[in-house]
Amino acid sequence: MAHECGSGTFSSTRNRPVELSNVRWRVKQTSRYRQDIELPAVVMLDLKLPKVDGLQVLEVLQGDPHTQKLPIVILTSSDEQTDKLKSYGLGANSYVRKPIDFADFCEAVAQLGIYWTMLNEPLE
Repeated sequence: MAHECGSGTFSSTRNRPVELSNVRWRVKQTSRYRQDIELPAVVMLDLKLPKVDGLQVLEVLQGDPHTQKLPIVILTSSDEQTDKLKSYGLGANSYVRKPIDFADFCEAVAQLGIYWTMLNEPLE
């Protein structure tokens, strides 16, 4: 199922099982063939994913030398202090509570996108 949000589309992958080993494999494949695959300017990661823990995904991304410099924004509904501490401890660059209202969510994503792709100066 896809949802329109401004000029972007968000897809749901709930019907497809995801395991942490698959996430590690995909990161390694991306690293192995990184010349052929353009990495994103920023990763917006939810902690409450349906099939795998977002903190585990963060750990995998930060553990790979080819993806560890990617800016990672935690965009989640969690207000738990332990989630914030773990996220920053694992190398997240930002922690944002996502708005409940879909229009506000779209605006927040747009603003984050502007900051991370136009204003932030990434490592080369």
